[in-house]
This record gives sequence, C-alpha cells and structure tokens, in this order.
Amino acid sequence: MPNVIEEIRPVHVEDVTGQHTARNRSVPSDATVLEVVKQLLGDMEMGAHDSEGRPLNYHALLEREGRQLGDNERAGDVLKPDDTIRLLPNIDAG
Repeated sequence: MPNVIEEIRPVHVEDVTGQHTARNRSVPSDATVLEVVKQLLGDMEMGAHDSEGRPLNYHALLEREGRQLGDNERAGDVLKPDDTIRLLPNIDAG
C-alpha cells in the first residue's frame, strides 16, 4: 500500500504588511513549520534578503492561537483547516 501524505487545506497565509497573500493553500501534514515557511516564501515571491543584502529569517504566527510556531513543529500537529498563518521577519537590533 503506497504512503499517502495527508494535506491540511485550506490554509491562508499573509505577510506582516498584508501585501503578500496566499489563499486556499494546501500544506503537507508531515512537513515541519520551517519547511512550510520556506516553501511559502518562494511561492509568494517574498524577499530572502533585507535592503542591505543580509539574509532574512521568517517565523510563522498562528492567528488562531496568537502564538509563534516553532520551526520543528509538524504542520499536522498545529494547523487546522481555515487557519491563517502570518509570516513575520526576524528583526535583529543592530
């Protein structure tokens, strides 16, 4: 019997400004949050570097719970259909 990867759908994604959005996305339930964020950043054509060329790291905020998701959490453990994830860049004070 082949392995079937279940998906969570729909999941809605926004960046912090609301300028980049992805509606009705499907997310593999066995993916880590870090894997999901990396895929979404590419799909949404969001910048991987700041204006000075430094790499940007993003984290995911789960709107339903108002908390930041850990990079190693499994999507299937934390996401439910119709959840909204907000992608936020890590800002390091310099």
